[in-house]
Amino acid sequence: MLGDTVGAQDVPVHVVDEEVLLIEGSRYAHTPQLLIGDSTLAVTGNPAARQWEVGRQLREGGPIRALLALSGAQSVEVDWLPAAAAA
Repeated sequence: MLGDTVGAQDVPVHVVDEEVLLIEGSRYAHTPQLLIGDSTLAVTGNPAARQWEVGRQLREGGPIRALLALSGAQSVEVDWLPAAAAA
């Protein structure tokens, strides 16, 4: 979790390769962000499936939803289209 997420609205949630978690975190220094490190991204190179799983857990419950609730964020948003595909 980066920044103060307590009470924040529309906090972005991103799935990133756990090997570059700290580098990705430094890119979002000014706004609250929730970054989820994933060890499979380096192997698959496809974040879409993992983003879908995060979204599913946000909607239906699971350990990621529980973790995000502990962050204090009032609401979160999940990017359904990887940044590389959106560009």
